[in-house]
Amino acid sequence: LAKTVITGPGLTHGKVGDPSQVTVKLLDAFENAIAADSHNMRFGLALCTADDKPRRKKRKSDKFAGKWVSIGAGAQYELSFTPTRAGELKLFMWYEKDEDRGRGRRWKRTQLPNTPFEVDCKPGKRHAPSSNMVVEWAEVTANGRVGEWEAVKDDDSYGGRLYGEPSLSEVPAGSSMVVRPELRDIFSNPTPDDERELSCEIVGPTGVTTELELTHSSR
Repeated sequence: LAKTVITGPGLTHGKVGDPSQVTVKLLDAFENAIAADSHNMRFGLALCTADDKPRRKKRKSDKFAGKWVSIGAGAQYELSFTPTRAGELKLFMWYEKDEDRGRGRRWKRTQLPNTPFEVDCKPGKRHAPSSNMVVEWAEVTANGRVGEWEAVKDDDSYGGRLYGEPSLSEVPAGSSMVVRPELRDIFSNPTPDDERELSCEIVGPTGVTTELELTHSSR
C-alpha cells in the first residue's frame, strides 16, 4: 500500500460541473502493478468541505465512473468524478476488498496513502434558473431623503409573499429601488461577477427600455 501511485489533475484542482480525473496504481512490494480485480475490490471517494467531518469507515462514496486499464502484466484504476461544490475541498480516497470470498458481505475499507488531498474547486458556469434576484425599495420624501430599505417579495418567485411586505406591483411610484442579482452555477454555488457579461434593463409601461448603471461588489 505504501508504494501506491495516485496521479491526475483531480487531486489538486477542479471545476463544478466538469469531470475530474484520477488514476490509482496499486503496486506490490517490488513496485509491480497488481492485476485487475473487479470482483473482489472496489474503490470509493468523497469530496468534502473543510467543515465536514466524514466518518471514513462508514461514509458512502460519491458517484464516479471507474474502470481497470491494463498496463503490461498489471493494471491501474481510472476514476472520473464531477464536483458539485466549490471552494477549498478535501478529497478522501479508499479501496475496499471483499473478505467474504465473492459473496460481497464483508467489505474491508483501506484509506489510500496521502488522503485527503487538498483540492481547489472553482464554481461552474453561471446558470440563470439557479441564480437569485434580490429587490429592495425605499420611499423617497419630498426633500429627496431616502427612507428605510425593505425587501420586495415577488409572488411567483417566492410562492406567496410574507405578511406586510409588498410585491413588485405594490411598490409606490417614485420610490427608490435596488436590484441585486446573485449569480450562481447549476449547483447553486456563488459565481464571480464579471461586469463585462452582466447588464440590467428596465422596460417602462410604454415599452421604452432603459439600461441601468451597475455597481459591482463581492460578498
